[in-house]
Amino acid sequence: VSFVSRPARQAMPQEVREAVATTAVVGVYVITSGLPEYKERVRRARATWACCWPVSFFAATADTDLGVEALAPCADDEGHGVCCKMVLGLRKTLERFPRARWIVRAVDDSFIFVDHLAQELRVFNAAELVYVGVPSITTLCRVAKFSGQCGELHAAGGAGIVFSRPLAEIIVHHEATFLRGCQHDDLFLGHFLRYTLGVHVQALPGALQEPRFARALWRPGQPMPQCPQPLPPPVYARLADWGPLQPFAPLDATRLVLVHSDPHVWPQLQALLQWSALFVRSSRANQNNETERVLVYADAGGRRLVEPHYEDSVVLGICTYQPR
Repeated sequence: VSFVSRPARQAMPQEVREAVATTAVVGVYVITSGLPEYKERVRRARATWACCWPVSFFAATADTDLGVEALAPCADDEGHGVCCKMVLGLRKTLERFPRARWIVRAVDDSFIFVDHLAQELRVFNAAELVYVGVPSITTLCRVAKFSGQCGELHAAGGAGIVFSRPLAEIIVHHEATFLRGCQHDDLFLGHFLRYTLGVHVQALPGALQEPRFARALWRPGQPMPQCPQPLPPPVYARLADWGPLQPFAPLDATRLVLVHSDPHVWPQLQALLQWSALFVRSSRANQNNETERVLVYADAGGRRLVEPHYEDSVVLGICTYQPR
């Protein structure tokens, strides 16, 4: 496979975004900040995965050039401010996507495969209280603000968190109670949902918190290499202070849904997004005999176990394979 990443389609006009939002099955919002680094991430998201979907971007202060909306009275700090933006953004997204069965809370370094996500979420019942993400824990029991949530299973915030609509509505209904004690949105949310509602996080294999890939072995425009035989193994990072409980196991590119990543690898992810769309269309037209697929994996030089939070040497591997 030789695949050149095409420029993203022209961004949707605002009136089209609003019309699409009224019928969309998945509603997406992104919480960000006003610092230059985060503004650049928003620009890159707007140019790639968010170009053609009615995504809402929220921060403490508005940026009309980037289409970022203000969420008063939220601050831009990484503690209570993020908790505030998570809940108030959830409220606005429920209103903006009145028919959405699923609501996604993402951050500005999440790359979202929205169509893939809608497909993968079909394994769950959207009429129930469903909480989906990357199951993670913290072991920072010695830190005062985490002492009550230490060891609590929660959906890691970097990749993104998915709520069924009924659950999102309940969170918004109890926003005052949640915000009263929240100091770190993803961890405190997991504790709140389990303790008050008995709702536990569930996983999707294509949601990736770590490694937060900053490099990839393949570049768009180059021939895509064939996968080694046997296929690459899973890679797991030892748990130290916090992190996901599951390894990153190789998976088909059509199953990627939420990828916590450095925007430097978004050209590769955008190419995979475009390839997946072409693959699905050709499959529907019976033009695809599934002789060749694309696999994504963590390349750790053959190692299966690496240091906490992975290492700089762990890069995003992309290759072609033939399904059996």
